[in-house]
Amino acid sequence: MPNRHNHEKWKKEKEAKVAEWKEQHREKKDKGTKPSNTTSQANKLTLSSKLSTALTTKLGVSASDANKLIEDALKEWGKE
Repeated sequence: MPNRHNHEKWKKEKEAKVAEWKEQHREKKDKGTKPSNTTSQANKLTLSSKLSTALTTKLGVSASDANKLIEDALKEWGKE
């Protein structure tokens, strides 16, 4: 069964599209569009809420005491 499309033309167009995509990705990566500080802050918030929940449910600590304990721990951790 004969091929009805021009494979060489398709291959060149495909390579051009891939090269264009890679160049766009490289530009975004070089610019550093993803701020790293936001990610670490989100991780701290998630960790803080999970710790707070664990302290209140498992150990019976009040919510305000749990939050105070976590704040103090994060301050000490930030000093290092």
